[in-house]
Parts: sequence; structure tokens; C-alpha cells
Amino acid sequence: YTSFAYSNLEVAPKQITPDGKVDVSVDVQNTGHVGGDEVVQLYLHDPVASVTRPVKELKGFKRVSLAPNQKTTVTLKLTKNELEFLDANMKYIVEAGRIEVLIGSSSDDIRAKSSFEIR
Repeated sequence: YTSFAYSNLEVAPKQITPDGKVDVSVDVQNTGHVGGDEVVQLYLHDPVASVTRPVKELKGFKRVSLAPNQKTTVTLKLTKNELEFLDANMKYIVEAGRIEVLIGSSSDDIRAKSSFEIR
């Protein structure tokens, strides 16, 4: 019934330690003529890991209700819990490297991309 536009994706900080935190924010605007709800979804992708990782892994989401032409900023937080995974020895780890951040309304509808680095 309505459509939404995503803009101004920000990932801060751009470098963290394995126990660091990342804030991901994006502006969402209702570009249609009627009010509606949008579920903003945050996916992560680790292109180089010691074990095979998912292409897109859902790590957060938030539903927003917007009137026509209304815009809001959605902020999602990533902590160690969202960054860790099981290694080959079945132990939870956070590996160093570049992590891709993907934002969209579904895994097939990615609207914005960015990245950060774990050192």
C-alpha cells in the first residue's frame, strides 16, 4: 500500500576490538500516500572466516510506523553477542576482519551496505 526509502546508513565506529560495540543507523522515509509499517532488518556477512559463514545472517530488526512522507532514524546496536560464532572446535569466538553490514526490508531486498573492521 505504501513504499519506503532508506538513506544515510552510518556505522560507528569503523574499527572495534573483539568485545567492542557498533551502532548502525539508517534513515527510513515513507514515500507513499498512506501510512504504513516497515520492518528494518540488519544482516551481517563475514566474507573471510575460519569456518564457512552464512551469506546473510539476521542480527537485528525494528518495526517503525510512519505517516505519509514521515522520516525517522532507526538505530540498531551490535555487541559481542551478535558478532560471535562457533569455530571448528565448537567454541564461541569473535574473529578479526572486515564485517559487511546490510540493511533492508528483507534478505532479498537490501537497500544499503557498509562495513566495519574487528581488530
